Amino acid sequence: MRFRQAFAASGYLPAAPDAIPECVELRARGGRNLPRLLRLTAAGKSLDILVRLFLLGVPVHVDAARSAMTEVPLEEWCESGLVRIDGEYAQGLVAISMLNGLLLVSDKPELLDRGTNEDHVCGMTNSTASLIDFMVQPPCRNVLDLGTGCGILALLAARRDSNVLATDLNPRAVQFAAFNARLNGITNIEFSTGSTFEPARGRRFDLIVANPPCVLGPAARYIYRDSGQELDSLCRHILAEAPDYLEEGGIFQCTAEWPNVRGAEWRQRISEWLDGLQCDALVLHIRTQGALSHAEQTVYETEVVDPSQQVQLYAAYADYFESRGVTSVSEGLIALRRRSGTGPNRVYLENIANRQHGLFGDAVWQYFATSDALDQLGDGLLEMKLQLAPSVSLETARAWDGKAWTQGSCGIRQREGFKFQAGLDTTVANLIGQCDGTKTLRELALGLAHEAKVPFEAVAPGCLNLIRRMLRQGFLKLPEQAGTPWP
Repeated sequence: MRFRQAFAASGYLPAAPDAIPECVELRARGGRNLPRLLRLTAAGKSLDILVRLFLLGVPVHVDAARSAMTEVPLEEWCESGLVRIDGEYAQGLVAISMLNGLLLVSDKPELLDRGTNEDHVCGMTNSTASLIDFMVQPPCRNVLDLGTGCGILALLAARRDSNVLATDLNPRAVQFAAFNARLNGITNIEFSTGSTFEPARGRRFDLIVANPPCVLGPAARYIYRDSGQELDSLCRHILAEAPDYLEEGGIFQCTAEWPNVRGAEWRQRISEWLDGLQCDALVLHIRTQGALSHAEQTVYETEVVDPSQQVQLYAAYADYFESRGVTSVSEGLIALRRRSGTGPNRVYLENIANRQHGLFGDAVWQYFATSDALDQLGDGLLEMKLQLAPSVSLETARAWDGKAWTQGSCGIRQREGFKFQAGLDTTVANLIGQCDGTKTLRELALGLAHEAKVPFEAVAPGCLNLIRRMLRQGFLKLPEQAGTPWP
């Protein structure tokens, strides 16, 4: 806690998120932001010294470090393993970043630029950020963070007063995560080393989050990234086992990549993963890339910077995908909710391409709760008075052709939650726009049938299917819908 106070006193750990100093920024890939950040930290204040040591990976003179680091003497930083003195210079041995008031110690990201040890421990990654947004928010009694890395998800869950088990195959990751818990004064996390669910045998959880090493490719270089198994075998194995560790109604959430073989559409393989589980499933598809583009991105983001080595590594990835008929690779987020003995599991596939960051765990929970309500209602949905959700916008755009305004195109979008958006034809837009809680769906469908001069029975099935989908996605809400309480 004295170390933490040193970061707070310098301004490195600000009192409010909007007070983060401009220079508090991790070193970028290849050090491309170094010139700007070195200029910003040239004054030699305590903040400048800490940024250079723990964000930029730049040595500082021992005298400057000693004079700036007065909250905790330099020798104690060295004894802790955070700093090393080499001659006249002090060198930071780790990276220390921040998230929502948490200090997060990890290996320095620049180590990846030249290739480092297989047990490298990452800080915040894109997949971690996506999973943070995705995590359900209700308080949970017991949480499992599978593949904890430096402990980010476990720390966030523990701050909600949950009892957390954080596990990882990599012993160094578990050490980093345990250190981070102490650095942030968090005591309600248990740490364990082991593969997948081994450390959790015989236990059940209300929430399981997993950010597994799911990057597809031939390599087994880094524990945090590569499973060492064929294609998507590890993710399939984790999903198959997850229901056994969930309480009834509990949620499992993970990041995933999966291959699409010989031109198959992204829904095909992921649907095979989920068939027969004792869980309902929601798959959120983020993107699909051509296999060669995926290989290029993987090599650029996580492999060495040296061009000659990148050529060889890229060739290995390209050959691997070609030999297995992989034409593209999909990336997404998966949520399972355990539901036993009440009929076959439901699988929902949605697309959230180009979604901007922002928490939407509540929307995930509500998606499952709404699905339950719709099952119970059946065709009784026709008697419900529906309303547009508060965050929804219905928009009409018209174009001027020089003489008159053309017929408008309609769209609907969410400002919160999943942030879905879709184009609508005029008839559907008018139907949705009338969902203000004053008329039943039957009354709206009768009006639609009358306008189209067709029998009610001709429009009712299509209307029900459309409305069910828009309710699950969160565009509409049922009367007084509050969702299902956390188990």
